[in-house]
Amino acid sequence: MGIGIPQKKEEKFKWALGSAAALLIVVLVLLVKWWDDLAALSAVFGAALGWAAGTLSSPYGKKEQHQFGSFGKVVSAFATGFLLSKIDRVFDLAISEKYQPLLFDERFIRRLLVGATCFLIAMMVVFIARQYYPIEVPDSTAKRD
Repeated sequence: MGIGIPQKKEEKFKWALGSAAALLIVVLVLLVKWWDDLAALSAVFGAALGWAAGTLSSPYGKKEQHQFGSFGKVVSAFATGFLLSKIDRVFDLAISEKYQPLLFDERFIRRLLVGATCFLIAMMVVFIARQYYPIEVPDSTAKRD
């Protein structure tokens, strides 16, 4: 008999948190083993970005949907305008002989992957927590007694 797929929302939430905790333990063990300050900073930065992304991707109520939608438009405009205009430059640097040692440097790859992993863990936990256990947001337009 194998592990069944969790059916209740509490079970799904526990599995998600357990998976995130296991991944986080692996990252922490690796950070202690490597003892790399920039990898630790990358982990913190990735987790902070993941927290923000998880929050923005799972708004509570109509007010947050409107606020996050406006913010999303600004980020989208920045990404499509500025970042896409620079992507050819990034590829030029990536294939240049000058930057090849950096791109294939073990420490650089480690820091990049630690930051990306922490981003995904934080985003997953925040998103699932906000989706499975939303808080009641009072309607600001409702009359008060």
